[in-house]
Amino acid sequence: MTSMFEHGWYLAAFLQDLTQPINSLPFGQKRLMAVVRDSKVRVFDDVCPHRAASLSHGGTLDGESVTCPFHGLKIGLAHASHDGLCVKEYKTLVRGGLVFVRLSDRDTPDITATLDELEAGFEIIPGFALEMKTPIEVVSENGWDPAHFRTVHKLPQQPKFESLVGPSGQIISEGIFGIKRSGWFEHAGAGELRTTFRAQAFSPGLVIADLTGQPPYNYSVITGGVPHRDPTSCTIRVGLALPRQAAKIERFVENLLTMSRRGLEEDRIMWENLDLTAPSQLVTPADSLFVTFYEFCKKFGEPTDRRIARTPGLER
Repeated sequence: MTSMFEHGWYLAAFLQDLTQPINSLPFGQKRLMAVVRDSKVRVFDDVCPHRAASLSHGGTLDGESVTCPFHGLKIGLAHASHDGLCVKEYKTLVRGGLVFVRLSDRDTPDITATLDELEAGFEIIPGFALEMKTPIEVVSENGWDPAHFRTVHKLPQQPKFESLVGPSGQIISEGIFGIKRSGWFEHAGAGELRTTFRAQAFSPGLVIADLTGQPPYNYSVITGGVPHRDPTSCTIRVGLALPRQAAKIERFVENLLTMSRRGLEEDRIMWENLDLTAPSQLVTPADSLFVTFYEFCKKFGEPTDRRIARTPGLER
């Protein structure tokens, strides 16, 4: 089973984890490397065009080229070296210690304006990474599955979502959450806190979810998935975008990250035990959002998750 996503933006790394001048940055079957110099990050193919060696495993940075560890040829970074060889560069953005990479020259959906807007009004913070035995699109699908929030995450009521297309081609899911008061930050008491939920998917593996409403629910969660060589497994990275004053409160940040991790762990038992080859019988109104998200994913390549593709009436 092979994932063939070839386009779109992905959260490829945390800047704090790129500790070497040349860092391996795998993406499924694709081999990438992150070159870090003078606090600037650039991402390139990590396959020597001469004899297919990994440049990030033993290669040395030399100006605008990398010396291949296999045969010693100079491999130019985006431009041919004097040995006549080079590797392709990928568009890269770094925001608040989060490293985003675009896999192709296709410029939509574009995440730049959204990240600029977040950075202008919020503090972007790297959070945590965890491994998950599920495809990246299953992780991102969460925002288009309102029914699971009540059963899996114990929301008091099932929210109602609607989906629309954003100005840069991203897909958006919107609804209202009622959340039980826990007393961890807000005042404990009767009733629910209400917040608007708005998720934006910029690829099958990158979703920015905004919560806007009663405190403390005024922040964004940035969730990015990167597939392993076996695309039925992935690495999930989570970052936060917080109001600047809130970002200074260590307890607040720690609790939000704990809640985000807990939510993913609650999803794990579902995600890691899905039959990704079984056809789906779509019988509820909310299933239309599942189809909408899957159709969005197909614009980026061939999803690993085949449940929709094998559903009667929706076969491809």
